[in-house]
Amino acid sequence: MELLHCSSPAPTDHFFLIGGHSLLLIRLRHQIQVRLDHHLTIPELLENLKFVDMLKLLDSKNKNSNKTEVSHKKTTIIFFPALYGGCVAYLKLTALLRGKFEVVLLDEELGESVDEVAKKYAKQIGRKVTSGPDSRLIFIGASSAGTFAHATCLHYSSSHITVILLDTGTYWDLIENLDYQKHEM
Repeated sequence: MELLHCSSPAPTDHFFLIGGHSLLLIRLRHQIQVRLDHHLTIPELLENLKFVDMLKLLDSKNKNSNKTEVSHKKTTIIFFPALYGGCVAYLKLTALLRGKFEVVLLDEELGESVDEVAKKYAKQIGRKVTSGPDSRLIFIGASSAGTFAHATCLHYSSSHITVILLDTGTYWDLIENLDYQKHEM
């Protein structure tokens, strides 16, 4: 596998245990999207780090995409405020997107934990987004805002959400809960 510089990984090998790391996981997700036209979320990949599990995930996605045709009537792009700057960093980008998409700039939320802040953002999104329940949501977060965008996504059951992380911090609670079982030879 060219991404990991590993000639023949075993199906039971764990991505992180044979040289993978967070940036390579992002690259893998991109390659899957470009080469196979499958849109996987980072949480989906993090829950399926053995290659055999990744293949099962791709297979189930393929079967599901053959069964239903999803139509997105409207796309809403939601910008999460970055620490010490709010949404200022996004101003040029939002100017380009307005008119083509519904654009929502969130107000900064504070809390004692990532999950508490994520819940507050989910409520704020509910108040600010005018599109219907079948619309596509794109969460964008730079730096620490990427962590909040990802955590907020976990409060939705919809599969119509894409999270874009720009130069983001790490969501350590998720990383700590991963099962790092030794890969089998």
